[in-house]
Amino acid sequence: MAHFLIDEDLSRKLAPKLCALGLQAEDVRDLSLAATADDVILEYAIAQRRTVVTADVQFANAIDTADPQHPGAVLVRYPNEVSVRRVNEELAAVLASLAADDLTGQLVVLEPGGVRTRRRLM
Repeated sequence: MAHFLIDEDLSRKLAPKLCALGLQAEDVRDLSLAATADDVILEYAIAQRRTVVTADVQFANAIDTADPQHPGAVLVRYPNEVSVRRVNEELAAVLASLAADDLTGQLVVLEPGGVRTRRRLM
């Protein structure tokens, strides 16, 4: 089962929402990792086997240079005009559906109306 690490660029309400659904989720702000470089967050995620959930497009660069056995990342690509509530609802539904999957080495991109997955060649 996937365990999620929520990056600081997403809603503070997301991790508690995921936990209420029975998923395992931590927020970087609760771990003193706020305002920390992407590679440091990725190191923590790898050490703790947590899939990073972020809206930071640059995080994909950190994933591209990471160990191919990293625990995966979910990149949230919603326009700013979309309400936080809608993003949280849709993201929670997608993460609940992915929780049982092995996300090792994957970058999942969530956009309005779709989800796509890019698996890194190992």
